[in-house]
Amino acid sequence: MKPVCLIIGAGAGIGGNVAKKFASEGYHSYLSRRTDEEGLDKLINSITSKGGSASGSLINAIEDNSLEECETLNYKDFFSLKNFYNDQCISGQRHNMFP
Repeated sequence: MKPVCLIIGAGAGIGGNVAKKFASEGYHSYLSRRTDEEGLDKLINSITSKGGSASGSLINAIEDNSLEECETLNYKDFFSLKNFYNDQCISGQRHNMFP
């Protein structure tokens, strides 16, 4: 099973580049963002077209239970969650990667 990197706030900038970097190093990148499903699909396709592993969905992570209720998350994959990147600013704090 591949290690997983969960990216919250996977836009065209930093979050998307974090997803690309981890996918290029053998991780499965699970990308999420609040809006723009077409942009999310483009980002996922740009990773998979280069041989990387990626999937994702629209998630508003600041809503209660949004991750727990997301139907596309395969929780057994997250037993191998190695990294988490949050590109959203929540409560005035910016959170970064942690193992």
